[in-house]
Amino acid sequence: MPGTAAGVVEARRAATAAVVLLLVGWACGVVVGHLGKLLSLSAWAAWPPGPRPKQAALYPRRLWQVEACLFAAAVLVLADGILLGAPGVARAGAVLLAASALLAVAGCAETVRRARVRLSRSAIVAAADGPPRTARHAARVPERSLR
Repeated sequence: MPGTAAGVVEARRAATAAVVLLLVGWACGVVVGHLGKLLSLSAWAAWPPGPRPKQAALYPRRLWQVEACLFAAAVLVLADGILLGAPGVARAGAVLLAASALLAVAGCAETVRRARVRLSRSAIVAAADGPPRTARHAARVPERSLR
C-alpha cells in the first residue's frame, strides 16, 4: 500500500538497495575489477630496458577471478538483506564485501611481489652478463680530441 507507513519503508529500502547496487556494485566493481590489470600493466610498462616478462606473468588471474565472484555475491547478498529488512543477511553481505576487499589487497600485493621477483632475477642476469653493451663499447672507442 503506497499511502501507508509500510509503503514508505519499502520505498526507502528499495532506494537504499538501488544505491548500494549502483554505487557499490557498479562503480566500485568497475574500479576494483580493473585494479589488478592496471597494476600489472603499470609494473610491465615501468620495466627497465631489456627483456620484459609477459604481462600475464605479473597478473594473478585466479585470485582476481575469485575476488570478482565474491564481490558480486557480496553485493547481491547485501542488497537482498536491505530489501528484505533482514539485518543478519545484510551483515553477511557486508562481511563478504570485506572479504572481497581483502582478496583485492592480496591480489595487488601478489602483483607487486611477482614484479619484484622478476625484476631482481633480471638484475641478477644482467650483472652476470657484465656491464651494459654501451659501456663496453665506449671503453673500446677512443675519445675524440676537441681540436
